[in-house]
Amino acid sequence: MRPLQLWLPFLHHPASTSAMKRDQQRVFEAWGGEQIVWLMPGLAHPYGWNEGQDSLDWRLAVPATELECVQVYHIDMYGRVYGYRSPRGFPGSKVTGLLQDWLHMHTGGSALVWAPARPEMRLRVPTFADGMMTYTEQCICLTPDYRVPLPLYMQRVTSHLF
Repeated sequence: MRPLQLWLPFLHHPASTSAMKRDQQRVFEAWGGEQIVWLMPGLAHPYGWNEGQDSLDWRLAVPATELECVQVYHIDMYGRVYGYRSPRGFPGSKVTGLLQDWLHMHTGGSALVWAPARPEMRLRVPTFADGMMTYTEQCICLTPDYRVPLPLYMQRVTSHLF
């Protein structure tokens, strides 16, 4: 397997509008190896901070047109995944077999379902004031789109690990 970097957006499809493509370019230019990248409307300039005691847990917030949180993962030549909470998102911290499972998964004749069921969610978002970063809980409106149902997918993937 060829090593690669995987950027997973939490709220939107990557670069689904021209404004989001410009935001994405701005993020790539500002990125310095952080594991979590926030795209945030209203910021004057990028902010970076360390989350807690772990010297590897750096975060970045970049001015953007729409709110987004992106997790950045690194996948090595053996399919091992490194990044923020990678064992929670990737069974066994590996990607081996994920693509094939995803491509061959069927749920009632289709691998895609209309989601999310909820029109909104509460999310802790970084807020910057007076040179300080704090988290505030915000209500985020979600746009339904086509997604793989994660519980079914994780059940299929984890069954291949044992």
